[in-house]
Amino acid sequence: MVVVASALIINIRLILYSATMARYWRDTPWWWRLVAAYLIVDPSCAVGLNGYRRLSRRRAHAHYFGGAVLLWVCWLAAIGVGATVGAGLPAWLHLEFVMPLYLVGQTIPKLAHPAQRRAIFAAAAVALLALSAPLQLGIALAIAVGVTAGLTGHPDKPTQSPHPLQRTVEVRR
Repeated sequence: MVVVASALIINIRLILYSATMARYWRDTPWWWRLVAAYLIVDPSCAVGLNGYRRLSRRRAHAHYFGGAVLLWVCWLAAIGVGATVGAGLPAWLHLEFVMPLYLVGQTIPKLAHPAQRRAIFAAAAVALLALSAPLQLGIALAIAVGVTAGLTGHPDKPTQSPHPLQRTVEVRR
């Protein structure tokens, strides 16, 4: 019972990610939402949100889907390699630090945007305060607080950024 409850609590973030992406997926066919939701994990959500903020809706859908499928294939390949090679790697490599470093790398560029900065600091504060929460509840609570804090400001509007070559041509004129 504890294992099932822990798995549900830890994976509640996927519900929050889906809720975040729902506004971008509203007008898509049901089958697309089903496949897109199947592919949603932490990095694919980050890649998708980045695309929805920068690109037109159609291109952002392709951006999310392409990134999520690529991530899924690489994920399966990495699991296979890790399962076969990982046991033979020396402990001094401290591979347990890879995920926190990845998350820091994903977080730093987002500090420039006020709503994202608010969400990051709120989630980090709650995560630190709830470190001793039972069943890893601090993770789910930090995610919920971070999403809520990020949504309290003005929502991000997708912007059309011109192709890099178009910017070069406009500057030279």
